[in-house]
Amino acid sequence: INAEYGGADCVMLSGETAKGKYPLEAVSIMNSICREAEVAWFHSQYFFDIRRYGNTGLGALNPSTDSNKVIAESTCIAAVDASFAMNCSCIVVLSTTGTTAALMSRYRPLAPIIVVTRDVRVARQLHLFRGCFPVYYSEPKDPNMSWMEDVDNRIKFAVKAAGNICALEAGSKIVTVTGWKTGAGSTNTVRTLTVDDKGEIITKYYQK
Repeated sequence: INAEYGGADCVMLSGETAKGKYPLEAVSIMNSICREAEVAWFHSQYFFDIRRYGNTGLGALNPSTDSNKVIAESTCIAAVDASFAMNCSCIVVLSTTGTTAALMSRYRPLAPIIVVTRDVRVARQLHLFRGCFPVYYSEPKDPNMSWMEDVDNRIKFAVKAAGNICALEAGSKIVTVTGWKTGAGSTNTVRTLTVDDKGEIITKYYQK
């Protein structure tokens, strides 16, 4: 519980417990303790406090030399702020290296972070970050498909995966974080989307 209150991203079992007779039961109990402690965490207050007191990480960055990092961190702050303001069901992040998702995690949004990546290694690593639920997108890049169409397909894939992670119903709001071009270091775009009663994105809010 203290680790959870202290802001730890994850906890682990000791060697003796993990190798005991009841490893699954031990993990189950630890999971229930963490989930109960998580309820007592004031997510929105924590987010507003680190913004107010300047502990966002932006202060250590030089906009002239670290422009991509400044833009990515500012985009994550905007996305988390929007998720609180709109009471969003989840935040969808399209990530190549996992950096954007890790930045998002530090601001402790209440909504789960659905991270879509084509890199299996990145997907595995992101399990260690609080609130991140990585989903592996196995479809290879199609050279005949436009980049924006590929982005749309990955967002739709994330929305379907989100149905197994969080409660989606008609009218649910989703925040998406993407880049302006393919590859790492281009995160700068935040969008809000609405889900219909079939768990799909409402077309009038979603333009190809």
